[in-house]
Amino acid sequence: MMLNDIIDPSRRKLSWFVVHLKTYTNWLYTRTGVMEKLVTALHLLPMKKPATYTGIRAHGLRSWEEFESSTVKDDGSQDDKAIITKLWQHSKSDKESRLDGLDIASEVADHFLAGIDTTSDTLMFVIWALSRSENKKYQERLIAELDCIPPNSCNQDGNPTAEVADKLPYLDAVIKEGLRLYAPLPASEPRSLPINTTIDGYHIPAGTVVSMSPYTLHRNAAVFPEPLKFKPERWLGECGDVTEMKKWFWAFSSGGRMCIGIQYVFIFIR
Repeated sequence: MMLNDIIDPSRRKLSWFVVHLKTYTNWLYTRTGVMEKLVTALHLLPMKKPATYTGIRAHGLRSWEEFESSTVKDDGSQDDKAIITKLWQHSKSDKESRLDGLDIASEVADHFLAGIDTTSDTLMFVIWALSRSENKKYQERLIAELDCIPPNSCNQDGNPTAEVADKLPYLDAVIKEGLRLYAPLPASEPRSLPINTTIDGYHIPAGTVVSMSPYTLHRNAAVFPEPLKFKPERWLGECGDVTEMKKWFWAFSSGGRMCIGIQYVFIFIR
C-alpha cells in the first residue's frame, strides 16, 4: 500500500490542488451521498479516493497508537530523544497549542514520507548522473576519494562511519550537484503572509501566494557557470563563487519553513 502511494503520479496533481485551490479541494473531498457520486462522475477529483499516501497515513496512526499504548504501560518512561516522545510530551502539556493524537500521527507520517520519496529520488539521480559516459571522470574521482578511506574507519558492514563520511569533500560536492540539477521538489514552493508587505518595491497584499522554483534558481548561468552540466567541482571552488552558489541553493528551501531533514538526506545518501 505504501509503495503504491509513492509511485502514483496522481498525487502530484493533488499536491498542486491542495496548494493553489485549498478550499475547493477540501470541498471536493468532503462531499457525501449524491453530491459525492456527482463529483466522482464528473471526474472533478484530482486523485480518486482514497487520496494519496493513505497507506503512509495509516502507518503513522498505527505507530502513534502503539507508542501511546506502550508509554502508558511503562508509566511514561520513553526515550526522550525520539521525535514522537517530544510530541507526546507536548500533547500532555497545558499549552493551548498542544497536539492531539491525530496531529501527532500526521507528524509521524510526514517524517516517514519525507525520508522516502525525496531521498530516494535524489540518490537515483546522483547514481544516474555518475553513470553517464561524459561524467566518467567525476565517477573516477569519487571512487579515488572513497578508496582512501582507512579500513578501521568503517563499520562491521564495511561502510564508512557517519563521522568519516562527513569529511569526504568530493562526495559532498557530488551530492550537492545532484540536488542542484535534479532537486527532488523542483517546482514552485509557495509562501504567503497574513499582512501586507513590500519586497524590492513590489507591494504584495496579505494572503497573496508567491513562489520560486528551485529548478529555475539552480539554472541561473550568472551564478552557476554552465548550469546544465553536471560539475561537482563547482562546489569545491574550482569554478564559480561557492559562497554565492550556496545562497542560491534551494533544494531544501530556506528560512523558517525550510526542510528540517537536510542533514538526514546527506547522512542517508553518504
